[in-house]
Amino acid sequence: MTGIEAMDRREMLRVPSSSYGEICARRFLPLKRRMERQTARRESCRAQPRVRIALRPYQDDVFKDRSSGILILHWSRQIGKSFTLAAWAVDRLLSRPGRLVTVLSNSRENGAEFVAKCAEVCHLNGTEYESVDKSQGVRFQNMRMEVRIRANGKVGRIKVLAANPRTARGFSGDLILDEFAFHEDSAAIWEAAEPILASNPDYMCRIASTGNGRHNLFYRMVSGGGRSVGGSGDPPDPARDSRGGKDADFQQVAGSDGQVARATQEWGIGTGLSGGSGDPPDPARDSRGGKDADFQQVAGSDGQVARATPEGGIGTGLSGGSGDPLGAFAPAAARVARQNGQVARATQEGKRDDPAHGFPVSRITRSQAHQMGVKIYDSNTREAITPEEARAQALDKRAYDQNYECAFADENLTLLSHELITSAERDDVGFICEGDWSVGVLGMMREAKGNLYVGFDVGRKVDLSVITVMEDLNGLKVVRGILRIQNMRLPEQQERLGEICRLPRFRRAAIDMTGLGLGLFEYAQEKFGSSKIHGINFSTTVPATRAVALEGRKRETVRVTEALAMELLQVYEDRRIQHPADARLRDDLRKPEKITSPGGRVSIAATRDEAGHADHFWSFALALEAGASAPGPFYYRAIPRERGVLL
Repeated sequence: MTGIEAMDRREMLRVPSSSYGEICARRFLPLKRRMERQTARRESCRAQPRVRIALRPYQDDVFKDRSSGILILHWSRQIGKSFTLAAWAVDRLLSRPGRLVTVLSNSRENGAEFVAKCAEVCHLNGTEYESVDKSQGVRFQNMRMEVRIRANGKVGRIKVLAANPRTARGFSGDLILDEFAFHEDSAAIWEAAEPILASNPDYMCRIASTGNGRHNLFYRMVSGGGRSVGGSGDPPDPARDSRGGKDADFQQVAGSDGQVARATQEWGIGTGLSGGSGDPPDPARDSRGGKDADFQQVAGSDGQVARATPEGGIGTGLSGGSGDPLGAFAPAAARVARQNGQVARATQEGKRDDPAHGFPVSRITRSQAHQMGVKIYDSNTREAITPEEARAQALDKRAYDQNYECAFADENLTLLSHELITSAERDDVGFICEGDWSVGVLGMMREAKGNLYVGFDVGRKVDLSVITVMEDLNGLKVVRGILRIQNMRLPEQQERLGEICRLPRFRRAAIDMTGLGLGLFEYAQEKFGSSKIHGINFSTTVPATRAVALEGRKRETVRVTEALAMELLQVYEDRRIQHPADARLRDDLRKPEKITSPGGRVSIAATRDEAGHADHFWSFALALEAGASAPGPFYYRAIPRERGVLL
């Protein structure tokens, strides 16, 4: 009998019984306390990791986190992200027998790779497992792979499924969203998954990805969207993240020898608050680093990398919030490093788990991982190189920064760069009219030498209607006239189109017939004939074009918007287009971005603002399509009849 139980029994003897309920309560009090102690011991055992393998510091922090219900990993490629999550998933099955961990993957290849990582973890940990592929066929949507682990007589499963809202609704347990930035319908997936996670306090979620532009939920979560699925957080602003700026003090801690070791951004475990004015590392200023080596090896005691981590594990910042990276929660001075020289990070205590400030975010760049032992090798010589050398060798620096330095790409996803647009601008090739064609513009187009093709992107109130007239001069596309129309009734817009269709050199017009443009298209086709009026429905698919095939994709069909956009991009890259120089036009041409889906499908997304929805861009693309689909001139040659031959 313990001392506590003896004291409880003495207390029961002193207190007179007044009712049967009190007698029962006193009798079962020792049993209740014994059960509470057993539960506490069981929870303590569950908190201890059952997977015992070597991990790097930034991996170990995420793996051992048992307090964050939802944790976001914004990590570079090739630094052990999948291996870390696989170790975490296996540990959940061992510490919670019978648990289901659902992994939603962005592709079949990545799903199979995650299963292989789980098998590797089990092998290193000495854990017996069974791997099962229950996929029906080879289609990505039918992917269903499992890793089964028996613990305490119960079988737990790691189930790897295709990422979509349907599979997100079917799980009950822990959830891993792998490469979430590349999931189609990411907002719908999260909307389906979040209520299930909220139904049990023991269910945990890990969301991991590299960046994929700014048109996805992962970007909003990392940059300050927090729990709001439909919200949009401002992007991290690297321009404010200066090493010597006003927030530099919290990044420095004093070592025992008087040296100053930089924490957080340079050592790689989180960077203060993302969203608002708390910014991620700036890839343009950080050192660059390379390829993942054997990420299970960690530096020895003689060269061990000092970890910059908060107490208890995760080196994270918090998404959401506003103000300075540490704001009012910043300590007066950074903590002093311990005697062995390890870096102690000045953390924001009390704020990390506050849901009002968004989800915890672990941001690890390639450069930061390199400082912790990840090797980088030259792609040709296979020699070890520095991070700076790795980035210098990259052909596309902006794509490199997104893939390896945790920057959310903007310019590299924009179809038309400033350089391409500027090279096509001319001051004397055409004119831009507002509301109606001018007499001078109509006169110039009436005297055109080449064939005229028209693109009509139809709008009404929210978006502009834009009519583009493009002259074909032996393959050179010259924009002779652009008409911007806003808040004009469709019959009046039809009149503006009719003025162009009556020009002598007019050959064909392509009209946006999606939604409200359908009526205008039908009217124009009835009046000018189906050979001259062609309708384009932006929601349909078409056979893959040559420009799409040149990118190396082997899909037989693509979305209309992708086909149109890629053909226009090809014309700009070939320097076969000229158009007027105009600031509003230039901004509109820069709006569309290329977004790649999990299965390799490409869509074109364009930001909407008060100036419209890339209306000039689509008008250009439609005019180009009108010229490409126009029937060519008819040629014939008489074939002489030979005597005695019946033709």
